[in-house]
Amino acid sequence: RFGSADGSVAYPHEIETWNPQGESIVWVRLPELGDAETTFAMTFGGADGSAPPVASVWSGASGANYAAVWHYGDVSRSGDANAVDSAQGLVAAVSGTARRCPAVSSPVGQGATCWCPSTQAVSSFLVDGWKSLGVAGDMTVSTWIKMPTNAYYSNGLRVIGQSEQEWNSDNSWMIQLQSATKVRVYGSSKSADFTIPDVSADWVHLVVVYGDGTASVYANGELVESKSIDA
Repeated sequence: RFGSADGSVAYPHEIETWNPQGESIVWVRLPELGDAETTFAMTFGGADGSAPPVASVWSGASGANYAAVWHYGDVSRSGDANAVDSAQGLVAAVSGTARRCPAVSSPVGQGATCWCPSTQAVSSFLVDGWKSLGVAGDMTVSTWIKMPTNAYYSNGLRVIGQSEQEWNSDNSWMIQLQSATKVRVYGSSKSADFTIPDVSADWVHLVVVYGDGTASVYANGELVESKSIDA
């Protein structure tokens, strides 16, 4: 369990991977993280159920209200081709000819490979209950991404998105790779292209912030550009 340095307050946490003999990955929700040194405690043992629920890591009263969080390393470990959202429990099931998504090491934990080099096939993760996400308008979307050098971008490769049937519906948005260095961001009626670091050369942390009719793209923590768009 995790908590304040004096042990008086428990902090919500989620164990992504646990390895008693090596590196483990745990997500901990801290009350604040500023310029000053932040100290917290990690303890072992205690009664079962004494830690806050996992979902409270990603949502709750303190403002960190994530609509959904998927750790795609779950797919690689379980072998059942599903990834379960940590915030609401929504299941993202893999669809496509690549089917199995083998594990791949990423900058943060384990990821899943959804590209089949021999057939140039791409798998997608489809969320059946996506309408319950309620994501539209002002929002932030983030992901880590890396593509092989021989990836095929002819029709664009969708990174993440949401739609009814057509991309011009009010609740539609999408982030799509046009090449290894270009990302296209769709809103409800417009799209804009942004130049990003080469995703075939190394992992890129991609963040898109929708708000006030604009889309702002960040790559590896740096603002790339802001452009007019609807979301």
